[in-house]
Amino acid sequence: MKNIWEVSVASDHDESQLLGKILCQCFSFPQSEWEDYGSSIGLDNFRVIRHQGKVAGGLAIYRMGQWFGGRYIPMAGLAAVGIAPEYRGEGMALELLRETLKELHAEKMAISTLYPAVQSLYRRVGYEYGGTRCLWELPLSTLKVKPSQLKLERMKRLEIEALIDVYHHQTDPENGSLDRHPVLWQNIIKTAENEEIYGYWIGSSSLPQGYIIFQQKAVGGSWSLEIRDWLTLTPDATNCLFSFLASHRSQVAKCRWYGGAIEPKLMLLTEHQAKLVDYEEWMVRIVNLVAALESRAYPINLETELHLSVIDDLLEENEGNFVLEVAAGNGQVRRGGRGEFKLKIESLAPLYTGLLSPRQLQHMGWLECTEAVLQIAEYLFPTAPPAMPDFF
Repeated sequence: MKNIWEVSVASDHDESQLLGKILCQCFSFPQSEWEDYGSSIGLDNFRVIRHQGKVAGGLAIYRMGQWFGGRYIPMAGLAAVGIAPEYRGEGMALELLRETLKELHAEKMAISTLYPAVQSLYRRVGYEYGGTRCLWELPLSTLKVKPSQLKLERMKRLEIEALIDVYHHQTDPENGSLDRHPVLWQNIIKTAENEEIYGYWIGSSSLPQGYIIFQQKAVGGSWSLEIRDWLTLTPDATNCLFSFLASHRSQVAKCRWYGGAIEPKLMLLTEHQAKLVDYEEWMVRIVNLVAALESRAYPINLETELHLSVIDDLLEENEGNFVLEVAAGNGQVRRGGRGEFKLKIESLAPLYTGLLSPRQLQHMGWLECTEAVLQIAEYLFPTAPPAMPDFF
């Protein structure tokens, strides 16, 4: 029997408009925003699912990169996964995800990351938790800062290219941080009507050691510095940043920002009372096993092998026995081997990102291996709390 479902790019302008209506309804956005959203991501990066030839839903693909183990990994961010109400309950979202992942695997896309609305749906296609995104709040009155030799310089205008240049000067990007899609950069500096966004260079515009982009808003009955993005390249730049925040405390009660469950910046403060006010997790799927394992960095002074046995119910090319050969910080993958490190593809995700250790996976029943093999894996995949402040 002919498959009544079909997944592809929108065939024409009319289909893209129908997709826009469905997604705007699903996510409570005004239809007027569809043109900008669709064109900014590119209509060729949307996938439409049809039921008997009629548009029933779709999703968006952000093609970008994510840092794990100190190396850039090609990543497809999935967003705006939506099915029209009249077609829900028929398995269409599942089919849409399956077909999209098959396409991404054929492209040799290493991994896919998303924010789940329903975790069980994404787990059915091989996603698992990969890291955190947390909203922090810091009362400015509690800041006890260290002196800094640096000054701040107000940005004459918010220029994405200049911000990207500093962003790419990070010598060790945080595990899980993005090589951002242009849309995400635009969202950082985008303003609504009657809103003001402020930007400052740490150091100077000619030789910046970081930056901060923020708004001043009333939150919970008091004024808050709502930080949209911040970056420091040196400890002194971090001290300068906190001194700048403290200088607002006569009029502003707190600052808020998104980061990970652990915020290393805060450890440079003499004292603080920062707290988590919101916590969410994002999910990762190993899309192309060979590409993912070969893209990742490994300990530079380690030469060893890990013999994996992987189960992947969706992408059969990922299933079976593989040998990961590591030398000089790089990995090579070939089929075969003894299959001593046994796990499902979804269980590999939190190990790959650094969220969970091999021993934790074993205690959860997600991994089967001997103690000797476990110790090899612990060297290859050290834990490093993954954080992603961006949302898509």
